[in-house]
Amino acid sequence: MDDFELLPFVEGKGVSFKTPPPVSFEKYFEHMEMCPPETALMYGLHTNAEIGLGTQQCEYMFDMLTELMPREDNGGGDTEKMRNDEMYISKVVGDWNIKEKMFQLIDIKDKINPEKGPYQNVFLQECEYMNYLIEEIHRSLIELEQGIKGILTISEKMESLQNSLN
Repeated sequence: MDDFELLPFVEGKGVSFKTPPPVSFEKYFEHMEMCPPETALMYGLHTNAEIGLGTQQCEYMFDMLTELMPREDNGGGDTEKMRNDEMYISKVVGDWNIKEKMFQLIDIKDKINPEKGPYQNVFLQECEYMNYLIEEIHRSLIELEQGIKGILTISEKMESLQNSLN
């Protein structure tokens, strides 16, 4: 293993890290500490991969920082805020009456020509998918309302929904 390249993908790129000659245990540690910093080149990737990684890490960090920022408070205490949130979510669930917004598929099918074409079939499928979405929105709002009232434990998804509604 004399002069064996430990970074095989960096040949001709100006970076090299070869095995040391037989030395003492401490010298091996010293040699390992001299290793160049980790780059995309070490794995045979293009340098743009490193740029993409840095961009992703930066976006993730800023997303976390914005989530940690304090939200606006109306000056009241936590209990007052909880009561206000409870009233607001109850109002949203009650006012939206989202179940009434569902498509009545039976009525729609009756109004469509019995010889349905591909466009009519796609339209009916989209109406059905929208009904599933409306049901999920309604279920999520009810669940959030129960979480704020203390019936359920508020999960991360419920908190995210609450933040989106405020």
